[in-house]
Amino acid sequence: MAKRFVVRIGADSDDFAIFGSARKPRFQNASQKPLFLIDFVSQHSAWETMMRSHAIANGVFVAAPNRTGIEGNIEFWGASFVSDPNGNILARGAHDREETLLVECDFDRIDVVRTHWPFLRDRRIDAYSDLTRRYID
Repeated sequence: MAKRFVVRIGADSDDFAIFGSARKPRFQNASQKPLFLIDFVSQHSAWETMMRSHAIANGVFVAAPNRTGIEGNIEFWGASFVSDPNGNILARGAHDREETLLVECDFDRIDVVRTHWPFLRDRRIDAYSDLTRRYID
């Protein structure tokens, strides 16, 4: 069954970011060797932390839709969520079933966060040039 995620975005293109995912940590390789439960918990926590960090670093609301259910021998972990520009989770879906999350986002919050926690303003994009090089002399 196809999964859908719909977001109504504000007038400014930099108000909201969507990072789709279909994470599946239950099995680690083609032999379908099960992972330990701690690996599942750690991987899910790491995924969630990264999605929330995108919100913080960019001062935007982030929607992190994630597939749920089972396909063959693979179980997807679900738990889609929306976070505010401070990385706080505003709503979270279930791990074990499809849900629709309707989340009210106060876009005025973006200006407040960017003013008082100015990651974007303080970036040093002049220092990024070496990121595209394989080796730095």
